[in-house]
Amino acid sequence: MAKQDKYDLLASVINALYDENQEVKIETTTLNANAAKRGTWIIEEKDNPQMPTKHGDYKIGAWSKNREHAESIKIGKYSLRRIPLEPTPTKDGKYAVENGWKYIVRGPEGEAEFSQNDDDFLMVWSGALAKYDLPTLNGKKGRPGDMFRIMSAIYDNVKNPKVKEAAGKGVTKKDNKTKFDKAKESLEALGIKASDEQLKKRLATIQNKGSEM
Repeated sequence: MAKQDKYDLLASVINALYDENQEVKIETTTLNANAAKRGTWIIEEKDNPQMPTKHGDYKIGAWSKNREHAESIKIGKYSLRRIPLEPTPTKDGKYAVENGWKYIVRGPEGEAEFSQNDDDFLMVWSGALAKYDLPTLNGKKGRPGDMFRIMSAIYDNVKNPKVKEAAGKGVTKKDNKTKFDKAKESLEALGIKASDEQLKKRLATIQNKGSEM
């Protein structure tokens, strides 16, 4: 996959993050007792279930456990993955010392690598995690000002000019139109007129064919 200016790519991630039509999804893995071996993180308490490894709503306290243990984030066509650096084994070879992480960002334009010390990237990573928890923030639906606070935090703290510009553009408002409405508008734009009943039958046929594949 082609590489490009990594801050151009990071700016595109911000655009996706600010798009209210794009949901943030998280996958989670973390360390086992031995730092050299990694696996799915499990809540050990008897009355708690295993933490979901994909986007879920399981939470403890204000923030979800998924957010606390995120290893990868997906926003629309963009993915951000945390990859552990090679651990340093102890002399006896029984254990290993963790050396931190690097991050890989992928999108339609290509991919880029960021270090664990890149403050601009870490602000975007943190902003994505915060958006993930917005729908059930503190057990409530996200408030209108919550996304604005995330945007402000990113804008105030990033330094790269390309990332700063993207962070200052603001939210792309959510499109509440249904698939039916969008399909109808698309056909009308092509000069095709049909009744609502005809369109519903056509969409149902397309969906049924897709489910059979």
